[in-house]
Amino acid sequence: MKAKNMPRDEAQEESIQLNTSFDRILGQRGIKNHLYAALRANSVSHAYIISGEKGSGKLKLATAFAAAMLCEDHAERPECACGKCRMCIQVQNGTNPDLSVLNLGKDMSKKKTASISIDEVREQMLQSIHIRPYHGRAKVYIVPDAQNLTQQAQNAILKSIEEPPPYVRIMLLTDNTEKLLQTIRSRCVELSMKAVPDSLMRQFLMKEYRVPDYRTSAILSFAQGNEGRAREYAAGDAFLDKVRYVAKLLGAIRDLPSYEWVAEAAQLAADKAAVRDYLGLFTSWYRDLYLLKSGGDRKYLIYSEYGEKIQAESERVSYGYIQRSVSAVERAEEQLDRNVAPELVLDNLFAVFSGISEGIP
Repeated sequence: MKAKNMPRDEAQEESIQLNTSFDRILGQRGIKNHLYAALRANSVSHAYIISGEKGSGKLKLATAFAAAMLCEDHAERPECACGKCRMCIQVQNGTNPDLSVLNLGKDMSKKKTASISIDEVREQMLQSIHIRPYHGRAKVYIVPDAQNLTQQAQNAILKSIEEPPPYVRIMLLTDNTEKLLQTIRSRCVELSMKAVPDSLMRQFLMKEYRVPDYRTSAILSFAQGNEGRAREYAAGDAFLDKVRYVAKLLGAIRDLPSYEWVAEAAQLAADKAAVRDYLGLFTSWYRDLYLLKSGGDRKYLIYSEYGEKIQAESERVSYGYIQRSVSAVERAEEQLDRNVAPELVLDNLFAVFSGISEGIP
């Protein structure tokens, strides 16, 4: 077996291009209507929390909202950016002086820690927050990955949220609102990104990427309503190659000699950036095993092309094995968060998958 590398985000290597249009965001009708109403009534809140999993479109939504606030020409649609004026072009290019996106263009994977320090918040936000807008009616700050703000950094932002200058708008983007201080949450409008309906996603993929219908179905199964994942999966064959690899590996791992799955672990670990992608695919496999073992309908399978294989495997394994495997994946994610070596993490994980180990409670 040979693992295929997932396409990585190349945004750091290209010029910055930010979204300025609500129309380019799939679904999210409820959130859009809320923001449209606030813009039309000139009642935009001073602070928002936009939550949703990675790839759900939080940053695209935030920059479209920022562009609508900063746009100089609302002639066609008062609640939307025109996309053509000087302010909109600057937002799109990441050069608008009245819009600050923390760590924009920086490769955060190269940081020693995932946390966002108080020094970064001071440098990119607090030092300029009391300077009036250069051109626009507002000064907008967007904080991606706000769940990674240290407590000191959150407390510093809290002061700005509690007593903001009248022109300041702050948007905190997060995939885990529970990691934000309750005092911050209570002072912000919370908006939650929703899964994009399959019908809308299918239409988009077939039009935008010219994906054939049979391949679109596979993409939708794994994207689970996540626009970012769907775009990534549609961009090339690498993702479906990886799906095939995982189905082949996990369908056989209980029968493989240990030296083979140890070699597979070493190979996967060599691409550290892709390890978490694999963990997500592993979880989906065992979720499907549980579905069929418990008598569920095959139409709900994520690995929809592998129904026969999953059915056969589900008859060989116990509920306990499936639960141990899912728990092992969760434990692997926690170990990666603690910077445990990926090869060791995958060795331990594959030992559970193979049935040799029951894992650590």
